[in-house]
Amino acid sequence: MMALGKFSRKAAEQAPGDISMTPKEPTKNADEEGRNNSKTKVRSFSVRLDLWEKLDTYRITHRTKSGTIPSASSIVNEALEAYLK
Repeated sequence: MMALGKFSRKAAEQAPGDISMTPKEPTKNADEEGRNNSKTKVRSFSVRLDLWEKLDTYRITHRTKSGTIPSASSIVNEALEAYLK
């Protein structure tokens, strides 16, 4: 189960019965790559343009028989498997 955010216990105690709690301030040790604390690790990433174009072409040409587009995770997994071979 994912936590949606950290909330201040003090703010919750000041307004009993009120469900609109204020979130805590973000950690101060955020760097350029993303915020990193004990529970979450967020990293930014970039995709090479040629890989993006291959993924886009794959998405367009590999529709299912019903005409729907496969899920993004299945497209990425299959493209990465093909790239690593």
